[in-house]
Amino acid sequence: MSGFLPESTVLKAAAAGDAAAREELWLLLYPCLLRIAHGKLPPHVRRLEETEDVVQMAVMRALSKVPEFSDKEVPQFFAYLRTIVINVLRTEIGRHGRRRSVALVDATSDEATPPEVLEDAEVDRAYEEALVALRDENPRLYVAQVLRTDLGLGHAEIARLLGKGTDAARRDVARARTFLAACTERKL
Repeated sequence: MSGFLPESTVLKAAAAGDAAAREELWLLLYPCLLRIAHGKLPPHVRRLEETEDVVQMAVMRALSKVPEFSDKEVPQFFAYLRTIVINVLRTEIGRHGRRRSVALVDATSDEATPPEVLEDAEVDRAYEEALVALRDENPRLYVAQVLRTDLGLGHAEIARLLGKGTDAARRDVARARTFLAACTERKL
């Protein structure tokens, strides 16, 4: 295994229905995907759906696409998984109806959601929109950013996975962060 990412043989075995490979894939990806999804469900949806359910739905959807990823596309598969998690979150939020972010009220409490939580949600939304823009404009930088931020991989590991030098990986991450900062600043 390479750090947190599964080798392509595990991906292919999981796609072929190998139960042990699916379990291994689940154990590797679950903590990272849970971190991505954590805190993204608003209170009115969180009562109905658990973050773990969102992650499980995302992994099940992604497993059907595993055969489309070649040996060199393991990092891209993780970026694809992240996109699925965000899309499942959006679907669940939409399915349960949007509520105004101003004065959200939790059913278990008589108090409105604190302003800090609302601000965090606004920043999260701007960041996710910026990531989508980065993915559309430069998929290579998007993958580097996801590997660095969501998996916490170092520049050397990113370089190895993407087949480039450490300095090139570091530049890709820096360019991705510059792009995201500019996009996010415009949205806030």
